[in-house]
Amino acid sequence: MTVKNTMSSKNFNDRVWPVGLAVAMAVFLALILAVVTVAVRHRPELISSRYYAEGYNLKELSAKQAATEATGWSLAIRTLPTEQAGMPLLEVEVHEADGQPCGSLIGELALYRPSDQALDIPSAKLRVMGAGKYFVPLPRTLERGSWQAIVHLTRGRQEYYRRHDFFVER
Repeated sequence: MTVKNTMSSKNFNDRVWPVGLAVAMAVFLALILAVVTVAVRHRPELISSRYYAEGYNLKELSAKQAATEATGWSLAIRTLPTEQAGMPLLEVEVHEADGQPCGSLIGELALYRPSDQALDIPSAKLRVMGAGKYFVPLPRTLERGSWQAIVHLTRGRQEYYRRHDFFVER
């Protein structure tokens, strides 16, 4: 009887080890995935040299977000071919909540390259191109890849402040 008992405990130990190792690895991978998810959702805004001071006032940030939502404006951002414009331009198309072009806006935008801070472009004023269309002259052609535009628009008392992700194909 004693021999049979030790054999069953040996088989049990042989089966627990791989299962325990697999569970430990699964927990470790889940933890890594959670950290990566949090990091992707909370990107830093390095365009501003005063990022800490600007992010410190949470009430002001939530008021900006509420004002942006209240406008109902939607934006589309794309680069215009240099051959067409004769210089590097970024087109910003703005629509009202009902889909009509949004005119009479004053604004600026800054460009942020998540993968290379040296490519960031500081704030530049929007210029009117047509009904609901605006452009920003760029100091250089944008590199191919993912970009973020930090857009600030106003019309009277309406204010819009939001980040927009876009991709440059070239």
